[in-house]
Amino acid sequence: MLSVLFDVTSENIGSLLSPGLLKLRFESRDFNTISEFDFELNVYVQDKESILELKMYNNLLFGKQVSLYVDDEVLIDDESDDSYQWLLIDKERLFLVEECDDDKSGISLIQSSKKELLFEKALLLLPNKEDIDNLIIEKPRPYFISPSSLWKTCLK
Repeated sequence: MLSVLFDVTSENIGSLLSPGLLKLRFESRDFNTISEFDFELNVYVQDKESILELKMYNNLLFGKQVSLYVDDEVLIDDESDDSYQWLLIDKERLFLVEECDDDKSGISLIQSSKKELLFEKALLLLPNKEDIDNLIIEKPRPYFISPSSLWKTCLK
């Protein structure tokens, strides 16, 4: 899937602990029986040049491509200071959602919390090509949307 989405040969993709210089690294976990979401996929880009080449400036752009590819919903971190708030991507649609605070492994969403967001407005809150161009790789800066209520400016 990653080789198709980012037009990268499989030789340039490996697991998180794979040796060598790779453009993409990943780790995955199967939650099929314990969570509302069956699978967790974390993808890491090797360097700034790869980010620019792959056009993977933020999780929203990546998540949308995955959602279109698998034809299913994808949940991504909303990059905010609220650890129970997420972004749910359903192909071309985007929602702000809240996670249920329970003792279960995996993530369960509070369906009544679902609020549709405008995709283009949401992109304005996240890192873009210019942010990546200005990023100093030796001293990466954390990126947080604070306060988390800024997402409400993107409501549809």
